[in-house]
Amino acid sequence: MTDVTVDPGADPATSPEVRDYLDRLRAEGRQLPPDRLDEVVYDVRSHVRDAVAAGTAAGLDPSLAARNALERLGPPAEIVRAEAEQSGVTVTAPTVGPDAPGGLVRYGEPVAIFLLMFGGFVFLLGWPVGVCLLWMSRTWRLREKLLGTFVWPFGYLSILLVGGLVTTTEVCSGSSTSGGSNTTSCTGGPPYPDWVGGLIFVVVLVAPILVAVALWRRRQAVLDGRAT
Repeated sequence: MTDVTVDPGADPATSPEVRDYLDRLRAEGRQLPPDRLDEVVYDVRSHVRDAVAAGTAAGLDPSLAARNALERLGPPAEIVRAEAEQSGVTVTAPTVGPDAPGGLVRYGEPVAIFLLMFGGFVFLLGWPVGVCLLWMSRTWRLREKLLGTFVWPFGYLSILLVGGLVTTTEVCSGSSTSGGSNTTSCTGGPPYPDWVGGLIFVVVLVAPILVAVALWRRRQAVLDGRAT
């Protein structure tokens, strides 16, 4: 069992050991209806909080009280199996793949965020893989999946292309007339001031970062059981 120290004043459900347990519980229970799985996770978190509060009041170390509570609950797979029997859901134990513990939730989702931003540089194939991982995940909601897909397609590769378009420079040439006056003619360049092009580029540059932060925060909220 992992040794973990729990701050008596902190939420015991945020300790590494309890978070790992809830992570495995979500991974094991992904075949349950999402609303029911959220209820199971909430019940487990509440049980651990109550057990730690009672143990601390009795003079027990908070980390030991949390560990005892998890041991009494049993493995996450048993909780999911019991819930599936009550709900009439057939659950097959995940072994490998995106629904396995340590699979898509722990590794695939961070990879998806990275590929959405930089996958376009991997022979143009990395970004579509990131989109597939994005839509396979049950962590993100529809609006987050749409944001991840369309802001911006092919990530920073497309941003470099857009940057080249909005910062195109003018080509100017001068000539002299017989009267001694000089004339200058310019071609190219965007049909707006340079500062407008710079502003567009900054907005396009920052947008994927904001989307990545939103995806990551949603993922952390789901793992912590704070998501609604």
